Amino acid sequence: MRHRGKDACAWPGWVRAAGLAGAQGRERAGTEHLLLALADGPAGPAREALTSAGLVLGVVRRALAAIAGPDSAPSKPLPLDGVVPGDRARVILGRAVVLAEGRRVGIGQPSTAAGAATPDDVDVLLALVTSAEPGLARLVLEQHEAVDAIERSLLDQTGRHSAT
Repeated sequence: MRHRGKDACAWPGWVRAAGLAGAQGRERAGTEHLLLALADGPAGPAREALTSAGLVLGVVRRALAAIAGPDSAPSKPLPLDGVVPGDRARVILGRAVVLAEGRRVGIGQPSTAAGAATPDDVDVLLALVTSAEPGLARLVLEQHEAVDAIERSLLDQTGRHSAT
């Protein structure tokens, strides 16, 4: 998938994150859009970890609004190909690819056509909770004291942790 001439992340949740940013008229998806996409994603270990830490979609939206202010209605939403990862989101997505690559090498999973492993929601959530990037997602995770609970939940559910 390519967006505005740049390679977009192979993470399947990128479409959700870019759609959320685009609906707000934003050209760059931030870490907050990654977190929202995870909270609104398909059932699985990542969403279960967020839920067990009390970070359901509505809570995440309210926390982001309290930190950054409510979203104003965009005058013109952007299509998916008009959205790229912001700087902090790009760091998180890069870390998720590293985590996925570690899994791929460990279990003999084939690479994507581009040669990199495809990160899943757990990889992205682990990258968010272990990152020192001071993005909005990190502020929400810290404000709700959710980092340790999420890491424990992911380890219990999947056996995976940030050193994978």
